[in-house]
Amino acid sequence: MTTLPRSTPESVGISSDRLCDLLERLSQLDSLNSIMVVRHGSVCLEGWWKPYAPHQPHMLFSLSKSFVSAAIGIASGEGRLGVTDKLAGFFPEYADRITDDRMRDMALHDLLSMASGHAACATSAMMGDPDHNYVQGFLSSSLTYPPGEHFCYNSGASYMLAAVIRKVTGLNVREYLQPRLFNPLGIVPGIWECCPQGTNFGGWGLYLKTEDIAKFANLLLHNGNHDGRQLIPADYL
Repeated sequence: MTTLPRSTPESVGISSDRLCDLLERLSQLDSLNSIMVVRHGSVCLEGWWKPYAPHQPHMLFSLSKSFVSAAIGIASGEGRLGVTDKLAGFFPEYADRITDDRMRDMALHDLLSMASGHAACATSAMMGDPDHNYVQGFLSSSLTYPPGEHFCYNSGASYMLAAVIRKVTGLNVREYLQPRLFNPLGIVPGIWECCPQGTNFGGWGLYLKTEDIAKFANLLLHNGNHDGRQLIPADYL
């Protein structure tokens, strides 16, 4: 398992005094779990507040969405899907469950940009499905706007992207990313919580360590390139 290199703050152009001041201010908060500052690819500050620790995977909440997006980008680069593909086309078995014709116009790009057409997060419709089927609950939900025209923060949209990955690859997002993203970065992912059908929640539920997040952030800063290997297509990012 690889780790990021460590350095002193001054060696990467940051004042230790400023970082100490930052830590003092952050310590006044009641909700901080950990911090890691990376510059020029090196960690120059790291710390954890009890009961959290460096080895302990932490639930990422909505940061999980960024890993779903990475999976969509990778799958697009592999030719498995396109961001302009229509969502409904991946789930023909639910065609008769669609109650709003605008749902058929929704593309993956609309989910990625959280412009699905919903006026509120679709998770309530998903979780309220009588069959406890989140995909069915999303596809049968009503839209207020045409897809692509209105932003609304929507964890349900990210779930549907995770469902698409599972549909086209036969793998959950976590397993799909294992050889394509996690292994090359030296990340051993924790669990990714699932819906009743066993699909990763997508919008939340992934557990990673603090340094894993730093590795992923560093990858994005390099346009998806890690040690000369393009893990996420640069044009997608």
